[in-house]
Amino acid sequence: MNGLRVSEGSALIESLRSEGVMKDLLVDAINPSSHTITFLLSPGTKASLHPSLLVSGSHDIDGATLSMGDIADAVALERGVLSVEGRVSNSRKYEQDVAACGHALTPQGAPSDEL
Repeated sequence: MNGLRVSEGSALIESLRSEGVMKDLLVDAINPSSHTITFLLSPGTKASLHPSLLVSGSHDIDGATLSMGDIADAVALERGVLSVEGRVSNSRKYEQDVAACGHALTPQGAPSDEL
């Protein structure tokens, strides 16, 4: 299982902080067959989950909790949180992918075939 490693989690937290995003996440389920995780989080820019969710067996009392499922790696988690949060543009979310690819653009400025 690949899963989320501590080092990836630390990089994810730093990446979200650099974008000004702070959000509570709660592991809701782990799918052992697909090795994915389902997280609960608050919608929009609201950072905190309802405190009742921290009690075992409780349910969200105000219905303002979102579920983000089938998360298999730190990149999917980061992009999901940024999408829910809504303040970071799509182009900004993918800047690191372009920067990580040494030949992201051709000399003419067009996207490389490597992308």
